[in-house]
Amino acid sequence: MESDHIKAFISSQKLAEVYKAYGYLDRAKKVSACGQSYVEWACHECGECWTVAEFRCDDRLCYLCARSRVARLLGSYGGALKAVKNAKMVTVSMRSRPIGELKDAVKELWDAFSRLRHRDIWKTVLGAIVSLEITFNTKEQTWHPHLHILVDSEFIVWKRLRDAWVECTNGEGSAVYIQKCIGGWERELVKYITKVSDLVENEQALREFLDFARGRRFLRTYGSLYNCAIELEHASGLMTCRGCGAQMHVEKYGVNIRDAYRNILNYPGFMLRGKIDYPCKSP
Repeated sequence: MESDHIKAFISSQKLAEVYKAYGYLDRAKKVSACGQSYVEWACHECGECWTVAEFRCDDRLCYLCARSRVARLLGSYGGALKAVKNAKMVTVSMRSRPIGELKDAVKELWDAFSRLRHRDIWKTVLGAIVSLEITFNTKEQTWHPHLHILVDSEFIVWKRLRDAWVECTNGEGSAVYIQKCIGGWERELVKYITKVSDLVENEQALREFLDFARGRRFLRTYGSLYNCAIELEHASGLMTCRGCGAQMHVEKYGVNIRDAYRNILNYPGFMLRGKIDYPCKSP
């Protein structure tokens, strides 16, 4: 069975073909080149192995870069998220909007959340990390942006929160969910912002999303979690072993994706964090 990483690579190649068909030639070229070859690094002290891509396109809809984006965000915010003692996941949304209204829909969503933060119900929240997720309903041809909010807070009364959200959205938002954070919730918070498969078959929706997403931030922090991200080190000629801190060495350049996946699984020093979707620039 092929790995999820290889499946993501194949999906990204299909995305490149879609971009080419829609006239996004530069995007198509970059996405097509993404993850084609890898550099193998090894630590001669502890035996840990890292296999990193020589080029990442960093396209919003690239499947491979989506995996890397989640890894980066978890690396940046993971420590702060796990340190939250009273973590809860709150999800809020407003009514779905037709094609052509994505920008207005997201603005109204953020504005409503800003009003919510100034309500009495929010006074118990010490800090929050908010992730914007956008889904597209292919059947109804509508956008459904919503917010996943990790809050550091004592008990929140759902009915009070729901009533406050209805008021903050002028009656256009009644969907409110609160759940206790369990295993894997960090990934849920920073997971990819949209399902690519719902967009690639609709040229108008794809173009609208790409225009909207250009230069946009999809993650915001507040209160005790404001600016809680840590800066990650990226390889630039040298790479430091995450296991023992020693300098790592290049073993091989130009490794194709299937060999990279096969080699890293067979490497005796392989550790979970050494998966091949870890992002870096070519040394």
